[in-house]
Amino acid sequence: MQYHKQITTLLSILVAQVTCQTPTGTAPSTSEHLNVAYGDTVLEANELLPQAFQSSDKVSGDHMLLLVDQLIPQSSIDSSGPQTPGLEYCRTTRLHWFQTDLTQLDNGSFVSETAPMATHAHTYTFYLFTQPSNFTQDAATWDAGRVYDPISVYDRMNFSTSAIADVPGVGAPLAANFMRVQDPNMTTYGTAANGTCSMDSGLSNSTEPGSSIHVHRLDSKGEDDDGQQQRRFEQVGAEYQKHVKESHDARGMEKWYKTEMSILANEKDRIPRRLREIGQEKLELEAKLDEVVKNEKRFVAKYKAEHDQGEKDRELKERYEQYLDLQTPEMRVEGEGGGMEGVEGEQQ
Repeated sequence: MQYHKQITTLLSILVAQVTCQTPTGTAPSTSEHLNVAYGDTVLEANELLPQAFQSSDKVSGDHMLLLVDQLIPQSSIDSSGPQTPGLEYCRTTRLHWFQTDLTQLDNGSFVSETAPMATHAHTYTFYLFTQPSNFTQDAATWDAGRVYDPISVYDRMNFSTSAIADVPGVGAPLAANFMRVQDPNMTTYGTAANGTCSMDSGLSNSTEPGSSIHVHRLDSKGEDDDGQQQRRFEQVGAEYQKHVKESHDARGMEKWYKTEMSILANEKDRIPRRLREIGQEKLELEAKLDEVVKNEKRFVAKYKAEHDQGEKDRELKERYEQYLDLQTPEMRVEGEGGGMEGVEGEQQ
């Protein structure tokens, strides 16, 4: 039995303007084409495939390159935790390659994108992201809460590329490309280990006899040789986009809720403080009011005293004038010379 597989002899990254460079319905997405060049070769069955790209190669740069399989059966992972949606129903993802600065991470080793014989199709997508200057692995939270292990196959499952794009400073991919690897003799997915997710796939893309695996890249419009499969991608992709939007909306609502709760918590702490401040201000105002009342009483008492004295002076003056009117001219002259003493003597 022979099988054909294209193996890597050259990996070059060139960005050119085209459309639909990520599988239809996936997120994040980009219209920039990432050129991934492959050389063709034919190998006999059971012959070892040489690794063409050495993970020790070092290239300087400020970009990150990812290779992700988006058609991994969900039965391959622990379903008890969070799950990253794959390209189709009951599918998740698997990280094959993650390289920052175009220099291999210690825990980002390359895992060959070999699709097992007699299994469902696999869609492999290359993503090229901008790498921010402050990017660190510790800041990444895309692994659904699991410890990212460079060797364990299971720790590479359920990988969220969307969470990469959500890291501050990363954003949408600069460019992308993808290919599909498939056994043409397989026309159904079969049944998952847990007895769920059984569905017909209609994924056969070749009429050639024998057991062969064909690796090919979809064209710039995202169209496959099998138009029905492309329509299936679009339908499932629309459902996936809806799921992503709902997830984003849920995260947005959660963020809003946390913000509102934080505001309420601050208000809860601020109100008692303000009440204490108001109580202190009340005491100060009451003290000032008491002082005003005291000043008012002093002013009233002083005014009354001055008013009473004025009344006495006015009354005395009127009596004196009446007395003068009753005196003869001789007595008035004597009284004017003697002043009030003459008046007092007369009164006595």
